[in-house]
Amino acid sequence: LDELKECIQHLEKQTFDDFQVYFCVDGSTDNTMEYIEKGNFKFDYKILTHPNFENKGRNPTRNLVLPYLESRYLCMIDTDIRPAEDFLKNHYELLEDKNCLSLGNVIYTNTGENIWADYLQTRGKNKFKDFEEIPTYYLNSQNLAMRSEDFISIGGQDEKMTTYGGGDTEFGYRISKQLKSPLI
Repeated sequence: LDELKECIQHLEKQTFDDFQVYFCVDGSTDNTMEYIEKGNFKFDYKILTHPNFENKGRNPTRNLVLPYLESRYLCMIDTDIRPAEDFLKNHYELLEDKNCLSLGNVIYTNTGENIWADYLQTRGKNKFKDFEEIPTYYLNSQNLAMRSEDFISIGGQDEKMTTYGGGDTEFGYRISKQLKSPLI
């Protein structure tokens, strides 16, 4: 819940303000639902959950949005993301300019105590310049924007992958085979 509160504070400061948030809740037990339901946020939002508020994992939770997507673009972020004020504007401008997927930078603050964060912080980092095409196996969906129709056409993320790790690699692989859209 604390992570989510910080993320929301940053979303409320976006310079691009034509967006809606889908809170896809994965069985949270820390009063997240109550907080969102009482929310008086500076953006439109919808709450999506699994039946009986079950915990099903990241990929099935991301896919909760599939029946509701009506916007031209979809941007996925995790609750531990603190987006810069021009985060949505930058994704939007790139997607308007090119038929691609827009991958935003992620800076992990817990690399000292989290080996997975340490690995992700170095995986592909500083190997490519801004706005350069990168291999889809470097895809990290916690700061990713793409065309909604593309996310729908490939069926979202693989729901059989319910544990952390590997889901983004599989998603990137499928994107490279089915969409042929560059990752920038």
